[in-house]
Amino acid sequence: MKLQDSNGILSIAGLSLPYAIVRSARRKRTIGITLEATVGLTILAPENTENVTIERMLSQRSGWIAQRFSEIQEAEQQHHRREYVNGESIYYLGRQYRLRLENTEGLHPVCKMKGRWITVYLPTKGSNSSKPLIASTLRQWYCVNAEKHLPKRGVFWANKIGATFNQIRISDQQKRWGSCDIQKNIRINWRVMMAPMSLVDYVIAHEVCHLIHADHSEHFWRLLASIMPDYEKRKAALKNLGRSLDLEEG
Repeated sequence: MKLQDSNGILSIAGLSLPYAIVRSARRKRTIGITLEATVGLTILAPENTENVTIERMLSQRSGWIAQRFSEIQEAEQQHHRREYVNGESIYYLGRQYRLRLENTEGLHPVCKMKGRWITVYLPTKGSNSSKPLIASTLRQWYCVNAEKHLPKRGVFWANKIGATFNQIRISDQQKRWGSCDIQKNIRINWRVMMAPMSLVDYVIAHEVCHLIHADHSEHFWRLLASIMPDYEKRKAALKNLGRSLDLEEG
């Protein structure tokens, strides 16, 4: 187990999990950890804590991490039903936000993010506060942000292998994170915008490599490894967290 940066993918207790280290001058002595389905591990540490100290603590807590992840998986299998109420957890790029519902005089619902809140403004006229409307408004917000940010990441990874693509389209595929067609159009599932950026990059880099190798041959995986040496950890982490990346009601 080795922590490289303030965020990345960690192999621990037989799992590959995204992690983020948050150092704070306000935290004086103890190191705290949380494990959430969509975020992975969050490590809260005093400002000058060295990585080796955090690694030692994580090793000591590996049993708790394994048990906690098992509980999360069990809860996911029971299919968590979203309530779409004030204060409910919403995830964007691996960070936890809280849902806020407010009324607006406008004719159409709007979604905005400020601070640690994602607010859905609902029209006051008509019966427009239904769960499907809130879900569709959030989904559209994720799609807009994906369309804004993901093409830049596509160019970044394509440049690494000397390839070009036509465009990145945001999709609503039910069983695939992404795809690449013979016209060099890349499709990315909007749900990945809930995951940490390291996993978003994995999905994009994976599809970019299909610009060169259409199948999953040894040549494909070798190319992906050349630009993303830890792709196997990211792939496993996405599989671990994938069940929780959705907005469906019930």
